[in-house]
Amino acid sequence: DSPWASLRRHAYFGPIFHPFRDERSREAWQQEAFNPEYEPYVELQDEPLHSDCISNPFGGLMVKQGGWVDVHSLIKDFNVLQQTHGLEVIHQLVETHDVDHDRKSLRLESGAEHKFDHIVYCQGWRGAENAVFPFLPVVPNKGEILKLSIPGLQLPFPVFKKVFLVPLGDETYICGSTYARDFASPAPTEEGKNEILSALQQLTPLPARVLSHVAGVRPSSHDWRPIVGTHPNMDHVHVFTGFGAHGELRSLCAVWCRPSAARAVAEPAARGLAPGGQAAAP
Repeated sequence: DSPWASLRRHAYFGPIFHPFRDERSREAWQQEAFNPEYEPYVELQDEPLHSDCISNPFGGLMVKQGGWVDVHSLIKDFNVLQQTHGLEVIHQLVETHDVDHDRKSLRLESGAEHKFDHIVYCQGWRGAENAVFPFLPVVPNKGEILKLSIPGLQLPFPVFKKVFLVPLGDETYICGSTYARDFASPAPTEEGKNEILSALQQLTPLPARVLSHVAGVRPSSHDWRPIVGTHPNMDHVHVFTGFGAHGELRSLCAVWCRPSAARAVAEPAARGLAPGGQAAAP
């Protein structure tokens, strides 16, 4: 088994409950839930679950093969594994002007020069400001999440109804998220916190105490498709961004569940194409 497989411990697999919003959505899924194609993945819940603490008067849909990933712990262990296997990890904010593409070199903060054969820009939403790829349709999409203490709430699985509520244990939860394309700062805001807490009130009547509040900016695209490919004029310069709110889902599922899918993303990038044969540049 590959040592990289140890990263799977940061993934938590199990069911996810989606309460129905109204009778209409309930009736729609009553027809679809018995479709043989859906049977391995979803189960219809006609009666409310945990109705004393979760608002789901119309029942809901239980996603059988769900889960979530502790991304912060995953990245921390991933960096350790890279160094353990002889891969150099340099923690430095890299700006476009730090890179000399003609000489294939990167200027480090120490003043040293780091040579490379290929460079892949994985800058997230900051890719929208990359002068090397000014034509990429990267759309910044800000999101905020809260870590909450909700005494009396002991959910055995995550719940999603307008906002997600993921149990961490000891009546502690992660709750979010917001979506904002227009924002003045990537920092957390009172507006974002209040939006999440307002949505949470529709999910549970129990009072919640905010333990922490964080924000981040997703690199989305106009058509919600990833932006992967090679520069049209420099075959050693590549880009990997645009995964939006499903970045972890798309990348980790490809690597852990379907390695062939990961190659389907990587190999077209080496040819200067995005998945499906679409050129990364217009």
